[in-house]
Amino acid sequence: MAEPEKLTARVYWDPPLVKDSADGTITRVKLRGPEPGSHFPEGEHVIRYTAYDRAYNRASCKFIVKSFDDNFSSLTVRRCPTLKPPQHGYLTCTSAGDNYGATCEYHCDGGYERQGTPSRVCQSSRQWSGSPPICARE
Repeated sequence: MAEPEKLTARVYWDPPLVKDSADGTITRVKLRGPEPGSHFPEGEHVIRYTAYDRAYNRASCKFIVKSFDDNFSSLTVRRCPTLKPPQHGYLTCTSAGDNYGATCEYHCDGGYERQGTPSRVCQSSRQWSGSPPICARE
């Protein structure tokens, strides 16, 4: 799961162990995709390793780092429902505005006063803290 207010997660894996069946010598291992320990955004990411021996033979293996909607992946960015601005007011939010850890502050237009909580935070439960305030005539 992404850390609070982050839209990426750091993902680690052990690189594959490679050995040539003839003499054990591998001349090069090429990685296509991000390195282990990289920050991954949401989505599907293909990681491919290709090994070459002295005779220029090659073998590849690949795997996919994928985000899911549930808790099955370290890449899930938990999101809350999009907040609506108050009538006669507006919202200002941190990060993407709907991800875990984002804070949205409620503001009222001139001539209106905020009644209720000044801000709400998107929690890991995918729900906003508190309840929406209203903007009432002063």
